[in-house]
Amino acid sequence: MGKIRFVLKQETDVDREFFEEAELCPDIEHDVVVTDSQDELFRQTSHHIAAIGYERSGEKLSGRFIIGSLWALDDAFIKKVHDIFYRVPQVILETERTVIRQCDPEKDILPMIEMYEKPHMTDFIEPLYPFAEETVYQRDYFDNIYSLYDFGMWNVFFKETGELIGRCGLEYMQPPIDFPESDDPWLELGYVIDPDFWYQGFGLETTEAVMEMAYEKGHSHIFAQIDPRNAASVRLAEKLGFFHAKGDIWVCNRYQPRKIG
Repeated sequence: MGKIRFVLKQETDVDREFFEEAELCPDIEHDVVVTDSQDELFRQTSHHIAAIGYERSGEKLSGRFIIGSLWALDDAFIKKVHDIFYRVPQVILETERTVIRQCDPEKDILPMIEMYEKPHMTDFIEPLYPFAEETVYQRDYFDNIYSLYDFGMWNVFFKETGELIGRCGLEYMQPPIDFPESDDPWLELGYVIDPDFWYQGFGLETTEAVMEMAYEKGHSHIFAQIDPRNAASVRLAEKLGFFHAKGDIWVCNRYQPRKIG
């Protein structure tokens, strides 16, 4: 069980008040350090320990996680820092038969590669990189997408067995054709299901769920790129309420374009 540790060069009356009154008990597996020292911040992170920089008045620290007051700390924030730094994958949502969660770059790569190597899995999508390259890619994706945005490409697991059976998600992406400008950013829908689980409704179940999540967050600009030869994905897009815009671009029916160029 991890704990929150404080390594401070100095301790002010405000700090002591925080220590007396705050009740921190974050549910974390590894330690998280809070320090007001740039050297200590660097030392902890270089030893692969999550660290939060505590900037005092007139000081500037360089680091991934910086606060200006100890009162900014609570269990939720500490847990968030912990999970981002240590790449703890989060469950995004559950459907009737599946769990959709972030990819674990340390545990999911081999099952993903095995799934992608099945016949017809990559008929219309790009294959994965070799194991070592895909691991690096997914680590970078975790650090730069999962930790910064509320959408991404996620893994789909069968509740009954815990088995990886696909991927599904939404990513901020501008469609490759011209649409009128809007304050609502575009999201691209992506999905793939293990061939052993085709024709059982998993594609519709998972894509409907992630799209509904996007709608609940106020998004309506969603598109998908579908190879015209992929008849199954075309049928799925139609079931989801997409219309054919141009070429291989399909757009959700909540978006009403004035012009498609």
